[in-house]
Amino acid sequence: MKRPKLKKASKRVSCSKRYKIQKKVRDHNRKLKKEAKKNPASKRAKKDLGVPSCAPFKEEVLREAELRRLQIEADKEKKRLTKIEARAQKKKKETSSKDKEPKAKKARQVLEKLPEKPTGPDKNSQHHLCSELNKVIDASDVVLEVLDARDPLGCRCPQLEEAVLQRGGNKKLILVLSKIGEWTRGASPGLRNTASR
Repeated sequence: MKRPKLKKASKRVSCSKRYKIQKKVRDHNRKLKKEAKKNPASKRAKKDLGVPSCAPFKEEVLREAELRRLQIEADKEKKRLTKIEARAQKKKKETSSKDKEPKAKKARQVLEKLPEKPTGPDKNSQHHLCSELNKVIDASDVVLEVLDARDPLGCRCPQLEEAVLQRGGNKKLILVLSKIGEWTRGASPGLRNTASR
């Protein structure tokens, strides 16, 4: 029985049903064997012994059989040759179509089909990123620099700090320590002195 929401029905069968099927198969095979014993005539095709030598018109019958055999062989050969010719013509068409359009011409066509990309500034270039950073500094009043408490001096960027301080005005640079829970007093002595400057 097919279970709901499944594509295929289960192949499981109850034991009683399976045993019934096996029993019927055994009975059927037994019946076939019995009939074969009753009818001992073999089912093999009898071999053609040819034309008996005492038969009238023996030579004509043999000649006709030979002609028929030759005709069948000729037909087979014709079919084989037509297949070979068809294959050769197909190959010739493929190669001729390739020769008509040289590779350079094909490459040119492929390049023409590709849309041209606008040659604008590369958004990942260093110059572009610096200009964007300068725009952000100009637009902001407060600049936050986030430092890792485990290595605050390694996280500082003196160029950024200098750029903020050179702008003047009322711009403020605030240093923020992150991961302060992992900081120990002995890890970076003199941190207070550096931060207070």
